[in-house]
Amino acid sequence: MKPINLLAGLLLLTAVLALPGAGEPAASEPSADDAQSRIQELERRVDELERKLEEVEAGQDGRGLNPLPSIEEPALTEEIPAPQPTGSEKLLPDISVIVDALGTATSNGGDPDRNQFVIRETEVAVQGYVYPQVRGDVFIAFEEEELQGRVEEAYASLLQIGNTALNANLGKKYLPLGKNNPVHRERWPFVTQPFVVRNLMNPEEGLSGQGAQLNYLLPTKANLFAQMSFGVWKPSAHAHEEDEPGEEEGLERGLGAEDRVYSGRLWLSRPVGGSAELELGLNAAGGPGEEELGRPRTRLYGTDLTYRAWPGAYRRILLQGEAWRHRRSIPDANGSRDGYYGLAHYRWDRYNDAGVRYDWSELPAPQPGHDSGLSAFYTRWLSETSFIRLQVTRGKDVEDGDFTAALLQLVWGLGPHAHQLE
Repeated sequence: MKPINLLAGLLLLTAVLALPGAGEPAASEPSADDAQSRIQELERRVDELERKLEEVEAGQDGRGLNPLPSIEEPALTEEIPAPQPTGSEKLLPDISVIVDALGTATSNGGDPDRNQFVIRETEVAVQGYVYPQVRGDVFIAFEEEELQGRVEEAYASLLQIGNTALNANLGKKYLPLGKNNPVHRERWPFVTQPFVVRNLMNPEEGLSGQGAQLNYLLPTKANLFAQMSFGVWKPSAHAHEEDEPGEEEGLERGLGAEDRVYSGRLWLSRPVGGSAELELGLNAAGGPGEEELGRPRTRLYGTDLTYRAWPGAYRRILLQGEAWRHRRSIPDANGSRDGYYGLAHYRWDRYNDAGVRYDWSELPAPQPGHDSGLSAFYTRWLSETSFIRLQVTRGKDVEDGDFTAALLQLVWGLGPHAHQLE
């Protein structure tokens, strides 16, 4: 409401209330002369108010309102602070730190971390753009009591090559095989690595290597994503325990390829309904095998299927599975070994999620036997970058037999890499 209109209303109300007997109940019925006098008085006061209102509007009356103070415009020569540039504008990288601590209570006497609470890994991430359309990512891991870190991943991503649908990765990274292997373990929805990845790819954290990968975004119809990847790698060496007395030499968990590994993946994805998606992956990898076994040809084939749905805010349903076959060309022996896992996971609000996972996996040929287990896990999110997770596993290990394990994981982080992505 304008100040002038408000003033006019107040003056009119004041005039009415100032009349003799205004606002008071009439004690008796007024006479005709009294009514005529009151009407004339009201007409006089209305005329007076209209005159005063005209004076106010014309700015001729300085008695009613003080003029509003003018707002001075800043001088053109006045220095206005400029917004501070962000890290990207300064060409400074994003730096993150993630700490992964694990407490283990297990009946497995062969577990080196049995009945201990240790810092499983401290990861430092340095990420940023080194050139338009070129991104660099470096991840350095410090494990347990090691004073020197190891380069977990260090690669450059060419986000687009020319005007084509091609992009590439150069450096050291986890091979894009399946859904679990390329993901850092602090981003898993569970605590321990699936048995099939441990047995047939790498028993530490995942199969990684130094090399190059070319990705091609296939032209498809609407609502269908399709990407094909091909890479050549020198596989990274991984630590493993010394062979126990009586064990055969050269039989360890992992892909078992040396010198070089070729990898390929076809990744398909499409929406299902309005709030769900379905993904399918077809994977292959291979290369010359270990020298101790006569460098047999080693191959790995697998498929992964993932269904995600978001039924509401902060709610997510995840169903995921992977199946793999590992083959070694060993004379006079069956060189095929299989493994798989199935995962069901549900997040029902911003702070809580839970799930179950079943594992079954043989060991690489010619070692016999298989590992299996059923795990249940619950996660309580403390913030976007920290959580506490409890996992209970009942399983069978080919070396140590039946076991039961309770694992308590605490993860906290600082920086953009510490944030979980949905």
